[in-house]
Amino acid sequence: MVLNHYFTLVDKSFPEKKSLLEQGFIFSGPRKHSGQGTSAEFILFPTNYIEYIWIDNIEDSKNNLLKLHRRNEPKACKYGLCFSGSIPDNHKNDFIVYNPPYNPKNKILIQKESINNLSMPLIFCHADSQDTNKFEPQNNKNIQPELFNSSDNFFIPEELYKFSIPQYLKAII
Repeated sequence: MVLNHYFTLVDKSFPEKKSLLEQGFIFSGPRKHSGQGTSAEFILFPTNYIEYIWIDNIEDSKNNLLKLHRRNEPKACKYGLCFSGSIPDNHKNDFIVYNPPYNPKNKILIQKESINNLSMPLIFCHADSQDTNKFEPQNNKNIQPELFNSSDNFFIPEELYKFSIPQYLKAII
């Protein structure tokens, strides 16, 4: 397994964007996640990306399995971790299938505990991502190469490591 992307829940006004632009990052988006109650902008790198996500429809969020609006609570973890590759056999029962309403053909495996345990990031894996070399964003033919940031600039906030993450996944990030 490899880390495909992580998300950070931000305020709808996305005040962090200005600083990131000043640091030279190139953004893609926004993209609306209809039915999930969220929208997002992305910083793309050849083999992974960072997603800045915000709640734009509280009712949709309340009626969605992920209920991402709850991650706005003061002590909740505002991060999500998405992996590509095969989930180890001894952990497959820890995940359930989620078909996002904005892309119902897509199957995402969500780590069950991370849905309701707000002290940990939301943890998920693309169900059809067995070959990590063929996964997005580098193999998405709809993304222009000029939208990619240098892979040397990919970063994971130190704060993320403070949250509860299963050891077999923590070793990957």
